[in-house]
Amino acid sequence: MNKNDLKIFKEEFHDFLPEEIFDFHIHLWEENLYDLKIPESRKKENPILTANINNFKYIDLNGFYSKLFPGKKYKGLFFGLPIKEINLQRNNKYISDVLINNNCPGLFIPEPDLKEIPDDFFKRGYYPYLKIDSTRGNPNESQRKNIDSARE
Repeated sequence: MNKNDLKIFKEEFHDFLPEEIFDFHIHLWEENLYDLKIPESRKKENPILTANINNFKYIDLNGFYSKLFPGKKYKGLFFGLPIKEINLQRNNKYISDVLINNNCPGLFIPEPDLKEIPDDFFKRGYYPYLKIDSTRGNPNESQRKNIDSARE
């Protein structure tokens, strides 16, 4: 942001926005969490995958929000990146560490063939993406049934 942007923010938005901002949908991930390279065919299906964003970590988010909302407090609900190429188990572990280290809420993203929700995941809930992956099982309604039975 440049000086003009900050001037506009202070004049037009600072008093309009609440002092504390809560973003309820934040995906975080690290580059070392990818198991597979994203193929060109998938990039054509989903143009967002063509963006050159290899990671988006908690520290990146803090830098982004401090520039975007200067002088405001911000919190969020965090979860991993639900794409076929990411290792969900390692991404969930990364999210769990972020939640514990920063005392914030988050969601567990279950793998398609999940039979049991891990006890060591610091979470507030789970967020199943039923069509996350066709190469690691058949992600459909059975995923939700597995999660529900794991919770009982």
